[in-house]
Amino acid sequence: ILDNTVDYVALHEVQTLQFIYVNQGAINQVGYAREELLQMTPLDINPVVNGEEARLLLAPLFNGSQSSLLMESVHQHKNGTLIPVELQIQYLDIGQTKHLVVTARDITERKRAEVEREQLLNDTRLSQQFLRTVLDTSPDWIFAKDRNFRYILVNQVFVTALGFTPEQMIGKNDIDIGFPEELVFGNPAKGIRGFRIDDQTVLESHQEVSNP
Repeated sequence: ILDNTVDYVALHEVQTLQFIYVNQGAINQVGYAREELLQMTPLDINPVVNGEEARLLLAPLFNGSQSSLLMESVHQHKNGTLIPVELQIQYLDIGQTKHLVVTARDITERKRAEVEREQLLNDTRLSQQFLRTVLDTSPDWIFAKDRNFRYILVNQVFVTALGFTPEQMIGKNDIDIGFPEELVFGNPAKGIRGFRIDDQTVLESHQEVSNP
Protein backbone atom coordinates (compact mmCIF):
# COMPACT_ATOMS: atom_id res chain seq x y z
CA ILE A 1 0.00 0.00 0.00
CA LEU A 2 2.77 2.46 0.94
CA ASP A 3 4.41 1.93 -2.42
CA ASN A 4 1.30 3.34 -4.06
CA THR A 5 1.80 6.80 -2.54
CA VAL A 6 3.95 9.38 -4.30
CA ASP A 7 5.18 10.70 -0.95
CA TYR A 8 8.41 9.48 0.60
CA VAL A 9 7.81 7.09 3.51
CA ALA A 10 10.61 5.55 5.58
CA LEU A 11 11.24 3.76 8.87
CA HIS A 12 14.42 4.37 10.85
CA GLU A 13 16.19 2.56 13.65
CA VAL A 14 16.17 4.94 16.61
CA GLN A 15 19.78 4.70 17.80
CA THR A 16 21.62 4.81 14.49
CA LEU A 17 18.84 6.44 12.40
CA GLN A 18 19.60 3.86 9.69
CA PHE A 19 16.87 3.20 7.14
CA ILE A 20 15.10 -0.10 7.73
CA TYR A 21 12.28 0.46 5.23
CA VAL A 22 11.72 2.80 2.30
CA ASN A 23 8.76 2.91 -0.06
CA GLN A 24 8.89 3.48 -3.80
CA GLY A 25 8.05 7.15 -3.27
CA ALA A 26 11.26 7.58 -1.26
CA ILE A 27 13.30 5.79 -3.92
CA ASN A 28 11.82 8.01 -6.63
CA GLN A 29 12.35 11.18 -4.62
CA VAL A 30 16.06 10.77 -3.84
CA GLY A 31 17.16 8.52 -6.72
CA TYR A 32 18.91 5.80 -4.72
CA ALA A 33 18.08 2.12 -5.05
CA ARG A 34 16.36 0.45 -2.12
CA GLU A 35 19.52 -1.54 -1.32
CA GLU A 36 21.57 1.66 -1.23
CA LEU A 37 19.17 3.47 1.08
CA LEU A 38 19.06 0.57 3.52
CA GLN A 39 22.79 1.13 4.09
CA MET A 40 22.30 4.86 4.73
CA THR A 41 20.82 7.29 7.28
CA PRO A 42 18.78 10.47 6.69
CA LEU A 43 21.97 12.46 7.21
CA ASP A 44 23.28 11.03 3.94
CA ILE A 45 20.46 12.66 1.98
CA ASN A 46 20.00 15.81 4.06
CA PRO A 47 22.77 18.38 3.44
CA VAL A 48 21.53 20.92 5.98
CA VAL A 49 21.41 18.87 9.23
CA ASN A 50 24.25 17.08 11.03
CA GLY A 51 23.98 14.31 13.62
CA GLU A 52 23.94 16.57 16.67
CA GLU A 53 21.34 18.85 15.14
CA ALA A 54 19.20 15.85 14.22
CA ARG A 55 19.22 14.61 17.81
CA LEU A 56 18.17 18.05 19.06
CA LEU A 57 15.34 18.20 16.52
CA LEU A 58 14.13 14.73 17.51
CA ALA A 59 14.40 15.30 21.29
CA PRO A 60 10.72 16.32 21.72
CA LEU A 61 9.71 12.94 20.30
CA PHE A 62 12.11 10.99 22.47
CA ASN A 63 11.15 12.78 25.70
CA GLY A 64 7.42 12.54 24.96
CA SER A 65 6.73 16.27 24.87
CA GLN A 66 5.46 15.98 21.28
CA SER A 67 3.83 13.11 19.42
CA SER A 68 4.97 14.24 16.00
CA LEU A 69 7.08 16.88 14.28
CA LEU A 70 6.24 18.85 11.17
CA MET A 71 8.97 20.88 9.51
CA GLU A 72 10.45 21.95 6.21
CA SER A 73 13.86 20.69 5.17
CA VAL A 74 15.87 19.65 2.12
CA HIS A 75 16.67 16.30 0.55
CA GLN A 76 19.51 15.85 -1.88
CA HIS A 77 18.91 13.60 -4.87
CA LYS A 78 21.63 11.18 -5.88
CA ASN A 79 22.39 13.46 -8.84
CA GLY A 80 22.95 16.41 -6.52
CA THR A 81 19.62 18.16 -7.03
CA LEU A 82 18.26 19.78 -3.87
CA ILE A 83 14.60 19.05 -3.18
CA PRO A 84 12.62 21.15 -0.67
CA VAL A 85 10.45 18.84 1.43
CA GLU A 86 7.89 18.98 4.20
CA LEU A 87 8.74 16.36 6.79
CA GLN A 88 6.39 14.69 9.26
CA ILE A 89 8.21 12.57 11.84
CA GLN A 90 6.63 10.26 14.41
CA TYR A 91 8.08 8.00 17.11
CA LEU A 92 5.97 4.84 17.06
CA ASP A 93 5.83 1.33 18.46
CA ILE A 94 5.93 -1.16 15.62
CA GLY A 95 5.70 -4.62 17.05
CA GLN A 96 7.72 -4.44 20.27
CA THR A 97 10.23 -1.95 18.92
CA LYS A 98 10.13 1.82 18.61
CA HIS A 99 10.94 3.31 15.24
CA LEU A 100 10.97 6.71 13.63
CA VAL A 101 8.41 6.99 10.84
CA VAL A 102 9.18 9.76 8.37
CA THR A 103 7.08 11.02 5.50
CA ALA A 104 8.45 13.65 3.14
CA ARG A 105 6.42 15.57 0.60
CA ASP A 106 8.17 17.29 -2.28
CA ILE A 107 7.18 20.97 -2.03
CA THR A 108 9.16 22.24 -5.01
CA GLU A 109 6.04 23.63 -6.70
CA ARG A 110 4.85 25.26 -3.48
CA LYS A 111 8.22 26.95 -3.01
CA ARG A 112 8.24 28.08 -6.63
CA ALA A 113 4.77 29.57 -6.18
CA GLU A 114 5.89 31.35 -3.00
CA VAL A 115 8.84 32.88 -4.83
CA GLU A 116 6.61 33.98 -7.70
CA ARG A 117 4.07 35.45 -5.28
CA GLU A 118 6.78 37.34 -3.41
CA GLN A 119 8.15 38.65 -6.70
CA LEU A 120 4.67 39.78 -7.69
CA LEU A 121 4.21 41.55 -4.36
CA ASN A 122 7.59 43.20 -4.74
CA ASP A 123 6.76 44.32 -8.28
CA THR A 124 3.44 45.69 -7.02
CA ARG A 125 5.20 47.63 -4.25
CA LEU A 126 7.65 49.08 -6.77
CA SER A 127 4.78 50.05 -9.07
CA GLN A 128 2.97 51.73 -6.20
CA GLN A 129 6.12 53.59 -5.19
CA PHE A 130 6.62 54.73 -8.79
CA LEU A 131 2.99 55.87 -9.03
CA ARG A 132 3.30 57.74 -5.76
CA THR A 133 6.47 59.48 -6.97
CA VAL A 134 4.78 60.51 -10.22
CA LEU A 135 1.70 61.80 -8.39
CA ASP A 136 3.63 63.73 -5.78
CA THR A 137 5.97 65.41 -8.27
CA SER A 138 3.11 66.65 -10.43
CA PRO A 139 2.24 70.36 -9.96
CA ASP A 140 -1.44 69.53 -10.61
CA TRP A 141 -4.04 68.61 -8.03
CA ILE A 142 -4.63 64.87 -8.38
CA PHE A 143 -7.16 62.85 -6.42
CA ALA A 144 -9.51 59.88 -6.76
CA LYS A 145 -12.79 59.14 -5.02
CA ASP A 146 -14.85 55.99 -4.54
CA ARG A 147 -18.55 55.63 -5.34
CA ASN A 148 -19.43 57.11 -1.97
CA PHE A 149 -17.42 60.21 -2.91
CA ARG A 150 -14.72 59.47 -0.33
CA TYR A 151 -11.12 60.24 -1.18
CA ILE A 152 -9.08 57.11 -1.85
CA LEU A 153 -6.02 58.76 -3.39
CA VAL A 154 -4.59 62.27 -3.11
CA ASN A 155 -1.30 63.76 -4.20
CA GLN A 156 0.92 65.96 -2.07
CA VAL A 157 0.23 69.18 -3.98
CA PHE A 158 -3.51 68.79 -3.43
CA VAL A 159 -3.36 68.09 0.30
CA THR A 160 -0.77 70.81 0.90
CA ALA A 161 -2.99 73.37 -0.84
CA LEU A 162 -5.87 72.41 1.46
CA GLY A 163 -3.71 72.28 4.59
CA PHE A 164 -4.10 68.57 5.26
CA THR A 165 -2.00 65.43 5.23
CA PRO A 166 -2.97 62.44 3.03
CA GLU A 167 -3.94 60.49 6.16
CA GLN A 168 -6.37 63.23 7.17
CA MET A 169 -8.17 63.09 3.83
CA ILE A 170 -8.27 59.42 2.87
CA GLY A 171 -11.68 57.90 3.63
CA LYS A 172 -13.41 61.27 3.99
CA ASN A 173 -15.69 63.18 1.64
CA ASP A 174 -15.71 66.87 0.81
CA ILE A 175 -18.13 67.77 3.61
CA ASP A 176 -16.04 65.81 6.14
CA ILE A 177 -12.95 67.88 5.34
CA GLY A 178 -14.80 71.18 5.55
CA PHE A 179 -15.83 72.28 2.07
CA PRO A 180 -18.98 74.49 2.15
CA GLU A 181 -22.14 72.65 1.18
CA GLU A 182 -22.83 74.94 -1.76
CA LEU A 183 -19.45 74.07 -3.26
CA VAL A 184 -20.14 70.38 -2.79
CA PHE A 185 -23.81 70.19 -3.79
CA GLY A 186 -24.02 73.36 -5.91
CA ASN A 187 -26.04 76.56 -5.74
CA PRO A 188 -27.81 77.40 -9.03
CA ALA A 189 -28.74 80.86 -7.75
CA LYS A 190 -25.06 81.71 -7.50
CA GLY A 191 -24.10 79.79 -10.63
CA ILE A 192 -22.22 77.15 -8.62
CA ARG A 193 -22.45 73.69 -10.18
CA GLY A 194 -20.90 71.83 -7.24
CA PHE A 195 -18.33 69.05 -6.94
CA ARG A 196 -20.88 66.32 -6.40
CA ILE A 197 -22.54 66.74 -9.81
CA ASP A 198 -19.16 66.49 -11.52
CA ASP A 199 -18.18 63.48 -9.41
CA GLN A 200 -21.44 61.72 -10.25
CA THR A 201 -21.03 62.46 -13.95
CA VAL A 202 -17.49 61.04 -13.99
CA LEU A 203 -18.55 57.89 -12.09
CA GLU A 204 -21.47 57.23 -14.40
CA SER A 205 -19.96 58.20 -17.76
CA HIS A 206 -16.25 57.49 -17.14
CA GLN A 207 -15.64 60.71 -19.06
CA GLU A 208 -13.53 63.72 -18.18
CA VAL A 209 -15.36 66.72 -16.75
CA SER A 210 -13.98 70.25 -16.69
CA ASN A 211 -15.14 72.61 -13.95
CA PRO A 212 -13.21 75.88 -14.22
